[in-house]
Amino acid sequence: MVAAPPTGRTFQARLTLAFVAVVAISLFAVSAIVVNRLDGYFREQEQAALDARGSVVARISALFAGTAAGNAPSTVQTANTRTMITPQRPTRSSARGRCPNQAAQQLVV
Repeated sequence: MVAAPPTGRTFQARLTLAFVAVVAISLFAVSAIVVNRLDGYFREQEQAALDARGSVVARISALFAGTAAGNAPSTVQTANTRTMITPQRPTRSSARGRCPNQAAQQLVV
């Protein structure tokens, strides 16, 4: 009679464990690379959105500041929209209540 080999020491068991180890290492490496690339992509996308919003807020702030001083153009078209902004000369109550950031939130989608 031939005795059965001990469990875990057969060629098939070693081959299976090696295969599982290679697959696990491959999945770990690929997931690390994918997470790194997605982080970079979303970071660039968010930076572009922040830059666009900052330029809109800067233009609106300059427009309202110039209008308050009395030497601004009557209309300004923002870079990423086709909306024409025609500010009124602000009074004390409306100048305190209206913020260029609020106006930019209405323009930036």
